[in-house]
Amino acid sequence: MSEEKPSNKTLGVKKAPKFELPKAPVPPDSETPNGERGRERVFGIEEAPTFFPTAEEFLDPYEYIGHIRPVAEKYGMCKIIPPASWSPPFSLDSETFHFSTKDNRGIPKQTAAVADEEYIQELCKFHSKQGQPIHKLPQLDHKPVDLLILKNEVALRGGFQNVSSPCLTLLVWTQRNNPSLSLLSAPQVTVEKKWAEIGRTMNYSRKTCTSLSNSLKTIYSRFVLPFELHMSTSTRADKEPRLAYDDVDDESELSSAGPLFDSESDDGHGDRNTESSFPSSPVTPTPAQNGFSKPPKAQSSKSDPSSIACEICRKDQNEEALLLCDGCDRGYHMYCLSPPLKVVPKTDWFCPNCIAQVDSITSEVHARYSLQLFQKKAQKFKEEIFSSMRTGDSSKAVTEDLTEELFWKLVDAGYDDLDVECGSDLSSALYGSGFPTIERNPREKYSLDKWNPNILPTLPDCLFSSIDTHVPELVVPRLNVGMCFSSFSWRYEPYYAYGIDFLHWGDSKTWYCVPASDARRFEEVVREVVPDLSTQEPEFPLRLATMVSPETLKSHGIKVTAVNQRAGQLVVTFPQACHAEFCHGFNFGENVNFALSDWPQHVLQYLNRSRALRKEPAFSYDGLMVALASNEPSIKTAVWLHAPLKEVVDQEIANRNALRSRCPDMKEEVDPGLPVTRCSHCKELNRLSTLSCSCTIKVTCPAHGEHVSFFATKEVVEQCNVNVNLCECPPDARVLRIRHSDEELQRMVSEVTDKAELPSRWVRKFHESVASLKLPSLNTLKHLLNDAEKIPVFINEAAFLKIFVNRANEWVEKANSFLGKKHRRGSTRPNIPSEEHVRGLFTEVLKLNFHSPEILSLEQLLQVIDTFKAEAHAALADPGMTIDQLRQLYQSGISVNVQMEELPKLMNCIRTMEWNELASCDSPTDLSKVEQMLHMASDYDIDVDDSSLKRLKHLQARGQRWKQSAVAILDQDMITSAELEALIELARESPHVPSLLSQAESLLSKVQDWSVSARALLGRGENPDILQRPTVDELHQMLGRLKEIPNKPVEVYILEHEQELTDKWCAAVKKAFLKVQTPKGWDEVLEVLQQNVSKCSAVESQGEAYCLCRSADSGFMIECDSCHEWYHGHCVKLTRKDAKSQRSYICPICNPAVGISRVFKRPTLEDLYKLIRESSQFKFIPREREILLSLTDDASSLRLQIRRFLATLNTTPSPSITQIQHYLRKVEGMMIHLPAETAQLRQIQSAYELPINHELDSASEESGYSS
Repeated sequence: MSEEKPSNKTLGVKKAPKFELPKAPVPPDSETPNGERGRERVFGIEEAPTFFPTAEEFLDPYEYIGHIRPVAEKYGMCKIIPPASWSPPFSLDSETFHFSTKDNRGIPKQTAAVADEEYIQELCKFHSKQGQPIHKLPQLDHKPVDLLILKNEVALRGGFQNVSSPCLTLLVWTQRNNPSLSLLSAPQVTVEKKWAEIGRTMNYSRKTCTSLSNSLKTIYSRFVLPFELHMSTSTRADKEPRLAYDDVDDESELSSAGPLFDSESDDGHGDRNTESSFPSSPVTPTPAQNGFSKPPKAQSSKSDPSSIACEICRKDQNEEALLLCDGCDRGYHMYCLSPPLKVVPKTDWFCPNCIAQVDSITSEVHARYSLQLFQKKAQKFKEEIFSSMRTGDSSKAVTEDLTEELFWKLVDAGYDDLDVECGSDLSSALYGSGFPTIERNPREKYSLDKWNPNILPTLPDCLFSSIDTHVPELVVPRLNVGMCFSSFSWRYEPYYAYGIDFLHWGDSKTWYCVPASDARRFEEVVREVVPDLSTQEPEFPLRLATMVSPETLKSHGIKVTAVNQRAGQLVVTFPQACHAEFCHGFNFGENVNFALSDWPQHVLQYLNRSRALRKEPAFSYDGLMVALASNEPSIKTAVWLHAPLKEVVDQEIANRNALRSRCPDMKEEVDPGLPVTRCSHCKELNRLSTLSCSCTIKVTCPAHGEHVSFFATKEVVEQCNVNVNLCECPPDARVLRIRHSDEELQRMVSEVTDKAELPSRWVRKFHESVASLKLPSLNTLKHLLNDAEKIPVFINEAAFLKIFVNRANEWVEKANSFLGKKHRRGSTRPNIPSEEHVRGLFTEVLKLNFHSPEILSLEQLLQVIDTFKAEAHAALADPGMTIDQLRQLYQSGISVNVQMEELPKLMNCIRTMEWNELASCDSPTDLSKVEQMLHMASDYDIDVDDSSLKRLKHLQARGQRWKQSAVAILDQDMITSAELEALIELARESPHVPSLLSQAESLLSKVQDWSVSARALLGRGENPDILQRPTVDELHQMLGRLKEIPNKPVEVYILEHEQELTDKWCAAVKKAFLKVQTPKGWDEVLEVLQQNVSKCSAVESQGEAYCLCRSADSGFMIECDSCHEWYHGHCVKLTRKDAKSQRSYICPICNPAVGISRVFKRPTLEDLYKLIRESSQFKFIPREREILLSLTDDASSLRLQIRRFLATLNTTPSPSITQIQHYLRKVEGMMIHLPAETAQLRQIQSAYELPINHELDSASEESGYSS
């Protein structure tokens, strides 16, 4: 299969192979997971901040960027890592996407390719101006026809001449429009039948193109000939003087619009075997702007141009010849255009200004690439450059720091022979966007996502939405396709706007930024370092176009920040911050501008600076301020808008008044539909007012009205005379046209100021409310707070009010917890407040100083409490009170819903009277009730000779005898059914204990119930899912229930066998850890094991844990004189006294000969796995199994950490002995043995460890700790 080659054609027709997105690169070792770098950047540059918004914070880009702006703006830029849930798909059609690259490193141009490219561009631009854009180059034999070669071959053979009637018609048209061309002098290509010869020269064969001559002739006549005729007339026209208005940039590129025609066969010339493709009828799709297609406009004949004047002659006459641009809505006469249009275009038509603004090329144009082809070039270049630059180990990874260092070495060395290209600033309006759009992906949720660069500048929060002119460089996203060392020189964002860049995929991109605080000093340094730049670059310093090293800037005291952007990450630049960047490899990014509420102050500075450079602004600042004021601005907008708006309006009215004083007789017209024009003197857009004269087509702003006399007259325009006459018209011939009257502008200022003063008015209202004689009600304060929360501006008083209202609400909530609630008889009353609590609440609210209904209710409640207490004291002192009266009084006290000391006294009196009623009733059958009544009699001081009391004592004696019999029978090991039946029968005649009776009644059935439960438990033990099996505790519980059963069922023997198995296994677990003399209990040992393994396997920060046990510092500790690690004295079996007696101490990690005294055994991880496997066969799972699983998980985690660390040693030339000793402490201190890892670490330690001082060795041997 043949490899795709780059095409030098401007408009591709061949689909590229399907492009697969590059895999996400492995995160670099220079950055931690939280976005922080692990080491210093190249040149010691400060790192710009990185933010990690949550999914909720990420919903609104303007709110979030405004939130982080105070922190990030000081750095000039920041990086935003979106939440994991935000993952927009890459939606660009890679099969049809072809782009032109630009020379990025001053590489010598390929002259032939560039000439071909430029010719095709000029030809396409000519046909676009004629209203017949070329969307796809014609094809022959499945290949695009090289129109430049065709033109040159025809010229070599004398040119084109009429043979058939269509050609004759064309030449007649040509001669009529260009009389200098003579039919007799026309070349003889057609006459001499040399089209076939041209075809053979261009490598076409008649075998594949049977109608070769007709196809070439038709292609030439349709595409090349009209352009060549135009060029011949333009050559003569260039020698004649041009008007001042003919300043359209003819160097703009239209060709990058991509394929716009579908392939069609020859229209009747030739047969089906001829593969010729050229447009039979031009069809122009509407350019996409901001991700949305603009609906096609009607032609000028169908439009209403009554209020639209021609942008060239400034007249609104000849409406039938007035064309409306489908890009900017401006009007042009067909005969005023250059070249003039003879007929109304049948498709969308774009004016020269719009064509000039689309994808202008500032660098050298290279061949066109598909993504797949450019990827191959980029990968090959990166492999070659690093293989040639790398020294030493060729397998060393290409890190970001290495790439950055090499890039600046090449920049400083001035290497110009590197073939570095990039596809930069590709307009998404022509190439499409990497994000989904509502046109191409209507069902994709990211088509309307607020972070989508096609949507971001169009949101209501963006100030661009108030600009009444279309500014593509601000609102149209731009694509960037880069390769290794593709760079973007230092620059400001257009109009000092915010910028946002999203890296769709590919290698990293490094950004450098100088914040706005150092921008002016930065420009001075650039002038000093590159002194010729100000003369070479006319727009300096707004356009720098240089790549000064950050090291140079930092040496001059300039603050420079940097950040590495990776796939899926966003970089935001702030106004007036100058930034530059370069690519680490093949990648694809997309950026766009946007504006927050602070942008006007920045854009005003930009416009002032551009005005000094005589640079024409794309929009009117004054118009923007007025437009914002006209669109019912929010309070938040009005707060910052009222000051600049007043300044704009005051200046505008002052200019008008000055003009009125100079020209008192001039006419003045209010025109709400005043067209936006440009001042002929200062080049500013006249959005609010214009001054014109009847003798000229030019206008000025009121500030430069004195320059109206220098305008060219109408006769000069029509006769194309270069001699400009002065205007001698009287002052009353001049007209001041204004969009808004002075009163209307003042009203705008008043309305905006009125909104802006809402916070201060609220503050006055607040002070009036709290300063009044009466206490403010809580509802009034809530209404005030509610009004403040509607004002999106921070107000200090509102913040304090919110705290006060919250405290008052808390008090009201406490009061309402018992106010108005009624106590239901028999309830437990868990939340009933005490009398002290109620009185305390009332004291508290007196200090808050506000009024609410709850305060009045509380006062009334306190009055009710006082009344009840007085009545209760009187009732308790009256012996004639009946039980009903006492109950009624008690119920009234309960209804107060407050705990009072009188309530228990009333209840005690009521119960005494109730006992007397109960004692006179029938004999109770429940022994406990009998005894309860006897206790009540004792408590209530009942007379011992009372007959009811004597009867209750007799019933108690019978009940006690029944209870003794029941206890004796139920305590026997073997109970017969007859005994149980007799006991139950006796209970019917005597007071009894219900629980014992119930036990006797159910005991007969318990044997059967236990058997059923045991079989169910054994069935669960057969479950293949270990987690669903019963535990050993359930086994013990089931066996424990045997004590309640007088005999043993058969299932008992099976359960006892399972218990024996689990007991043996638990003993094996204990044996694996415990030594013979272990002072601690088993539960305590398990807890110690879990803590030890968890601490040893944890990933702790430096300084958090010490010693072999990996615990915090505590008690007596000693420092190793070799590794300087601290150890607990009890962990290394060293007392304070022994430590003082020796000169130095070497720990067991640094000196393996020093033994480690251990309290427990250390089984291996494999031993524990074996025990876990054995427990999987049990029907009843011991609790130790879960603990072993936890221990093995932690130990395995440590093993994985060590293995990963050991794996990194293959790529690390000098491993850290500190890190090796760190892991040795973990494995030696953990109570689970990892022999392989311990041996490997010891081996590496012995190879890289610094020799231990001999004095330390001898001191250690003398102290007796060598083994």
